[in-house]
Amino acid sequence: MFIWLDYLLGLLTGKDRRIGIIKYRLKAALIVLLGFLIAGCPVRADENGSGRGIDQGVVGDTAALLEQGELEITIGGSYEDDSELETFELTVQIEYGVTDWLEVAVELPYQFLYPRDPEDPEVDGTGDITVSASVALPMPESLSASFTLGVVLPRGDEKKDLGDGVVIWEPSLAIDVPLGDCELVFDIGGELGPDNEVFVYEVTIATETESELVVSLGVQGCLDGDEQPVSIVPGFGFPIMEDVELGVEIPIGLNRETPDWQIVVEVTLEY
Repeated sequence: MFIWLDYLLGLLTGKDRRIGIIKYRLKAALIVLLGFLIAGCPVRADENGSGRGIDQGVVGDTAALLEQGELEITIGGSYEDDSELETFELTVQIEYGVTDWLEVAVELPYQFLYPRDPEDPEVDGTGDITVSASVALPMPESLSASFTLGVVLPRGDEKKDLGDGVVIWEPSLAIDVPLGDCELVFDIGGELGPDNEVFVYEVTIATETESELVVSLGVQGCLDGDEQPVSIVPGFGFPIMEDVELGVEIPIGLNRETPDWQIVVEVTLEY
């Protein structure tokens, strides 16, 4: 079904020089993004002139929550490439503002696994389901913060590597800090399972132009025993039409414990 994806990647990268060409292109894209950030693009201010609202153009979690009665549906796709496995994942995330300070969400994934070894079978199926609740925290007027508690439910088949087979708790704290014409987002948390505890973090800086283009650059990683994967994450987002937004991120692995590269694309529908 997704043969077209492999074909397209082959056209873009070739076979023998694939990883090298991809990295060169991603480095070029990263330089362009850094140029946007260093130049300090003018930010589109809201009614209060604060330049907020950047969270809508950033892929991933920020401290901003939905207002009461608001509903968002995010349809996402991600592709991950490493030495042993190619992974393509489709996700549907539904978020709802219960009150102005409480938000609930559910995320439903479907995965396609393509092993490098031709003797290993290709696998696809439903992954683990995540449900979460987020609460806004009291902060000074210029800052915003929220605490999220997520629970990963073992829906995916563990034998096919589609799930972990156990319940995992995911507490996290997000803080948004205005920084001149930009916004700095800190997101720290953990993944707590019966046999493992992982600390995860992400720091992202983003700016929004007058044309509503959001450009972001982040660093994300985790501490998992002796493994410490780290990625640099350039991205961008913009409205496609009224109440419909597109976000794209391209995490680039910085060490051997991280996939060489990934692509994350999300389309968010607001109701």
